[in-house]
Amino acid sequence: MKTERFPNVPRELLVELEKRFPNVLPVDPHITIHEVNIRQGQQEVIRLLRSRFDIQNTTVLESQ
Repeated sequence: MKTERFPNVPRELLVELEKRFPNVLPVDPHITIHEVNIRQGQQEVIRLLRSRFDIQNTTVLESQ
């Protein structure tokens, strides 16, 4: 299977997503399991982008 290149992740995008969707436990006692699942999905995307951001910046530093 061909591995495709992942697009660069801008620092500004990552910072904004982490600010808008903080990785905190919900405090609302009426939150539904569906809402918890949505928040888990948001964090999965942010973790993926953070990982790709770290890789792209490590690669840039190592190639200099």
